[in-house]
Amino acid sequence: MDIEEILKLDDGDEVSELHGEVTKVFDQNSGKRGKRKWTVQNFMLEDEAGEEIKVGAWNMDDLSELEGQTITLKRDMHFKDQNGYQSVELGENTKIIEEDAAPKSTKSPSRGRKSGARETRKTTNDKTAGSSDRNDRIYWQTCLKVAGLVATGNGTEVGDLITYARELFNSRPGAAPQNKVRKLVKHESDREDADPHRSDGTPRTSEGDDNDDDEVDL
Repeated sequence: MDIEEILKLDDGDEVSELHGEVTKVFDQNSGKRGKRKWTVQNFMLEDEAGEEIKVGAWNMDDLSELEGQTITLKRDMHFKDQNGYQSVELGENTKIIEEDAAPKSTKSPSRGRKSGARETRKTTNDKTAGSSDRNDRIYWQTCLKVAGLVATGNGTEVGDLITYARELFNSRPGAAPQNKVRKLVKHESDREDADPHRSDGTPRTSEGDDNDDDEVDL
């Protein structure tokens, strides 16, 4: 229905559908009637013919975000014409469809619950991922220690020790992906480089230290 048709209706007549652009959204008002709380928010809607009408939304979410958007209103609406005041009043089950968007729910409690559920799932997933990373680091340190014990006295190079530790790490059930292994290897290598002692406990020396013992006084 266009606005010109709606303005010809009698007070209380049903409005089946209304389409137009929201030109202005007024502030939401609220109050209490007995034990029940209520909210109401009005906005102006202009159709393609340039006709404009006020729309009243009772007990809905704040609709300020609709200003400037083109929307379609469907079902559970009636025309109000009292003492010269004319408007379209939305009901509890009115569907607000934004152009090129999914239908907008008019009941804030359900929207709030869904949002809270998504946030809870996200937090849980983050905690699970963090716990998995910690477990991988702990297991990697264990693999390094085992590889070090096996290599003790065999003159095994550091690179071979890392390779053996990686094999131990990947052989466990539910092994971590290769990119995670590479990250752990890099982390351990950086830590070894920063340590002033070798893996066998002896202090690291500069490149020139190996020649000190070879010098002979003439």
